This record gives sequence, C-alpha cells and structure tokens, in this order.
Amino acid sequence: MNIEAIKQDLYDIKFRTNVNYFQLTTLGVGSTAPLVADVTSDMQLVELLKYTSQNDIAVFLIGAGSNLVGSDEPYNGIIVRLRGDFMLMNLDDSGRLIAGGGAKLPETARFAAARGFGGLSKLCGIPGSIGGALRMNAGANGANISDHIVRLRGYDLNGNPWSAEANTIEWRYRDCGLPVDKIITAAEFQLPSSSVEQEEALLNAELIARKNREPQGRTAGCIFRNPGAAEPAGRLIDQAGLKGQEFGAVYVSRQHGNYLVNRGGGSEKDFLQAACAVRKSVAQKFGIYLDWEVKFIVPAHTEEFYQAAVPPSVALFMGGDSSEREVSLRSGSAVAGALRRSGYPVQVFDLKECAVPEAAKKCDLVFPVLHGGWGEGGGLQKVMEEAKLEFVGSGSQASELVMDKLQTKKLLKSLQLPTAEDWQITREHLDAPPQDMTFPVVVKVPCEGSTVGIEKIDDLAAWRSKLPKLLQAADVLLAEKFIAGRECTVPVILGQAMSVVEIRPPGGFYDYDAKYIYANGHTEYFCPPVRITAAEQKLLQELAVKFYHAFNCRDMVRVDFIIGNDDNVPYILEGNSLPGFTATSLVPKAAACMNISFERLCASLAMAHCPAKTGEK
Repeated sequence: MNIEAIKQDLYDIKFRTNVNYFQLTTLGVGSTAPLVADVTSDMQLVELLKYTSQNDIAVFLIGAGSNLVGSDEPYNGIIVRLRGDFMLMNLDDSGRLIAGGGAKLPETARFAAARGFGGLSKLCGIPGSIGGALRMNAGANGANISDHIVRLRGYDLNGNPWSAEANTIEWRYRDCGLPVDKIITAAEFQLPSSSVEQEEALLNAELIARKNREPQGRTAGCIFRNPGAAEPAGRLIDQAGLKGQEFGAVYVSRQHGNYLVNRGGGSEKDFLQAACAVRKSVAQKFGIYLDWEVKFIVPAHTEEFYQAAVPPSVALFMGGDSSEREVSLRSGSAVAGALRRSGYPVQVFDLKECAVPEAAKKCDLVFPVLHGGWGEGGGLQKVMEEAKLEFVGSGSQASELVMDKLQTKKLLKSLQLPTAEDWQITREHLDAPPQDMTFPVVVKVPCEGSTVGIEKIDDLAAWRSKLPKLLQAADVLLAEKFIAGRECTVPVILGQAMSVVEIRPPGGFYDYDAKYIYANGHTEYFCPPVRITAAEQKLLQELAVKFYHAFNCRDMVRVDFIIGNDDNVPYILEGNSLPGFTATSLVPKAAACMNISFERLCASLAMAHCPAKTGEK
C-alpha cells in the first residue's frame, strides 16, 4: 500500500498517518494505524470506496472506537471514520429520528430525550456510534438499539448505494444479520412519545448505574457475550477466580469481571493473553466457552483465543417415534440452543429410527434428548455403546431398568425403598381387578414417560371402560394404590440432588394434560417447596440419590415422589433417566432454584464427558 500515492490521488479527503490506537479506541491497546481517513460526506465516502475497490485496498470502518481492539501489527489498509455530515441528527414531531452512522449513541439518546421521545434513554451509557451500535445490536437494561429501528441506508464496499428495511434483517443478541460488506451511513428510528422528565430520569439513572458498576480506566466495554440472560459472563469470570489477574499492562477488572482494563501502554498481545486465560479458566470450571463481544482490527488474530479452549463437537439427538416425540423436539431445541450459547458446535439430528447417523459418529459427543421408546429405554444407548460413542445419560442397562416401571417396582421393593402397593394387570383382569385390590388406583403402561399412558381409576365402571385402551399399549400393566398427598420431584445431576420441586396439578392428579396441555387449568410448581418441610426435603434428596446409585444411573435422573397425606411417607413413584428439558420442564426449574442456569446445566453434562481441550496459553 503506497500511502503517499493514496493521499495524492484522494487529495480532498483528510488523512492522518501513524495514528496511535490510544487515540482511535476506548481500550487503547495496539501500536499505530498507518493510515486513517476522516470522511465527512457521502461524496467523499463514495470516492474513497470506489478507489479502494479498484485498487484492491482493504478498508476498516470504525465509529467511536468502543468494543474495538487495535493491532500490534500495521493494518494493511485504510481505517475509515465517519465524521462531519455523518454525525448529524434530525427528529420531527412524530418521533421520526434520522441519525448519521457516525453520530454518538449517548448524544443521540440525549437529543431524543430533550425533545420528549423515548426508546434510546436506557442505552445512553453505551459509548459507541449509531453505525457501530447497530452492527452489534447494542443493548442494556432489557432494551436493544434494534427495538425502534425502521430502515438503514449506506453503501457497499464498491461505493454503490444500499438500503434495507429493518424488518428484513435478523436482529440477534449482540449481533445481527447485516452483511459485512455494507457500511451504515444513516439510520431511521420511530421513537415513542414520552416526557422530558421521564426520559431525563432514565438517562440519569443509567449514567449513575454505569458509573457505579463500570471500572475506571481504558476499556472496550464488556468483552464477552453473556451465554444467557441468567448466566452473565462477568459472574462466570468472577467465580472462576480471575478478578484482578494481570497480563502485562492489561488486567481483569476487580470491579466487574467482564472488563479488561488497559492501565496504559498495553499491547494487543497483552489483551489476548488475558482473554485466553479467561476463556480457558471458565471452560475448565464450567464447560462454557465464552465468545467475543468486541471486534478486532485484524480478525485473524483471534484464532489464538479460540485455541485456548476448544469445545467438543456435539451431535444432539431428538424426536424419535414414541408418543413423546413432540416433547422431545421441544426439549432438543432448548438444549441445542443452550449448548450453542455456551460455545459448542452442535449438529441436530431428528431420529426416526434406532440408529446413529454416520455424520453423528464424527462428533466428539452425543447428547440424546429423547423421551420414551428406544430413545430412552436402552435401545439407542446399546447402539451407541456398540459403536463406542461417548454420550450423555445412563447406559443401556440402566436406561432399560429405569424406563420399565415393572422392573423399577421390583428393585425398589428389594431395596426396601418406600413405594406404593402394586399389582400386575393383564387381560385376565378386564372384567374384575385382583381380589385384594381396592379403588382408587393408578394404572400405568410400563414403558411410557411424560405421564403418557397413565390413568387414575376410581371404580369398577371406570376400570372396565379405561383398561382395554391401556392394554392395547402393553400386555402387562402396573396398578398402584392411589395415594393422596403432596406430589414432588427431585432431579439428580452428576450424583448431586437438586432442589425439590413441589407440584400442584389443578385436579389433584398429575397427568399429561396437567403437565403440557392445561385444558383443566395450569399446574403450579413451587421451587423451593412451600408445603414440604426442610427435613422432608432432605429425606427426599437422600432417597433420590439412593435411586441414582442403586439403578446405576449416569449423569442424570429425575425421581418422582408423593408424600402421603395419611402417613407422611415419601413414596417413590418412578424415575426418568432422560427427563424433559423444555423451558417448563422440572429439571431446569430445580436448577434455576439453585442459581444454575440452563446453559450451565447443559454444559456441565457435556463437560462431564468431554473436558475442554486447552492450548498452552
């Protein structure tokens, strides 16, 4: 790149040479940018882009320089800043705001608030430009800059005009679907009407809050994306014991773990060493692989960061052909999302048969999220064992045992664990139940889950009406004495009992409708429980862990109980070796009660089989 030739050919554009990144970015790490162009109008920008395109010269657009990491090496191209006309704003009486791509977001928020319009005040503490904030879909306090965007305009890297309606762009958490080869020069917002007093109060509250929580010194803002709303990166970094650690002139903030502070003279290498240590430590402790929220002048330099801790590739199985297929699809989608937010590359497979797809065999780990049938009952587990695949969940023998309610019952009684009186029912009992059986009873199809194939039968007429349909699903059924009481469940994850979840179905019986459909009203869940004493909770957790070990479970099981009203005995109803993992499922509820996010829950199960592969950094 011939700098003098560029300056001569584009003589009407203001250029600066060897500009220190301390002047260009809020973080300030890196050496100097060989050539910086401050363009002030559309005409200058088009002229520059056509020239760089024709001469194969790279360009890198920067706004206010926040969320940006400079380079220790010279950037072989032109760094472009939007100034002049690109920093202007206009707001009409209807709330239509036009802001240039180079306008500062805090100033734009104050501009709107002073005229009685809201929508941006919660973002006033973000020190970026409008263009940069849109590119990363900046957000704070539950608000995102994309919330009120209507349309965008700008240019491609060849200098051709470009525009897009906001509803044609995918807006993601701290990211969006804007093409990388487009430059935003102006954005149109439609802001809601408000009052000056209300917006100024929001502005002041946010600025005070930011001052209290953000560290002093040169930073790029938050460095890492939050894996989930309930799993902030800063908390993970804090719990990994990294606050205050120093890496040359860069250190992890003691005030907020998601900030790396440049005390002065910091290099890109210092910054990368700190970031690599964070990624590695968090991955080793929690199985979560943090990703950037910042951008690099030279993106290739981030490879060192990703190699510091390499996540295993995951094949996620869901679907199946059992009556619980729809529940499995919902569970599988939820787990896949949690794993991806935690940094795992995930391939999803909707299984229709008891076989492992060839593509799945190339992954490091299989995470089955199947319910019922061969997906949970040991069939698929046996196939994976024969293929010598690493997979989450119990092995084939334990899966088969837990799935079969008849075999579960037999083992519970042999271990003298509390369980309801029971009878085995066949077609011989269509007209009349066993002589020693009294109503009401709960009749269960032995190898179904998610409360599928379960009926409460109160009298002989209901027996003769409901039994034929149940016997179509299995030749032998399990009938248990109905116990009126307090229903609850205890998940066990990696050998540790989770919080007890108290269940109050609307009709007093927890069937499929009470669990998923709610035709008869919504089931109430209490975690922690409100009608189960601390001593009872401890006993339930001890029994659940005994179940986990006695049945040779691995990774997880959910044990369901009912505490009898007459005797306060915690009767074990059944276990679930692959329990539901939907947003409303019981295992995530119990984990959340212990401040374990859904992301951390799923990541911990993956990490138990495939610890982080770490580099030397």
